[in-house]
Amino acid sequence: MTKVKSAPAFAALAAAGIAVTLSAPSALAEPQTVVGAPLPERTHSVSYADLNLVTPAGEKTLKVRVHKAVRMLCRNGVQSSAETRASRTCSDFAWRGATPQMAAAVKRAREIAQTGRSSIRVSAIRLRTPL
Repeated sequence: MTKVKSAPAFAALAAAGIAVTLSAPSALAEPQTVVGAPLPERTHSVSYADLNLVTPAGEKTLKVRVHKAVRMLCRNGVQSSAETRASRTCSDFAWRGATPQMAAAVKRAREIAQTGRSSIRVSAIRLRTPL
């Protein structure tokens, strides 16, 4: 007698399970957005106020300063291959941000040398690196 009563209950549970299974893909099809805190980063400014960026020597000095700053920010006492990769990722990130700033600084210097003014507002190279 127990089997007869449990059969309809089992059928109802099975139908409910199928309904949930069939409705799940539509719920999963909606895009999900995860918002978290921004990644921590370190910053450093490289001044070039004392450099004449119109000259090759001035440009080279700026590159050396940025290079040293990137090394300082991304140095992690590299020992393992994972730390080497992290240091390389950090350096690449910093250079991707610094390169256009350096180009703008040189362009600004050339405009000032030619016309006496520039609309480009640059005062220092701002390096950013992920921690």
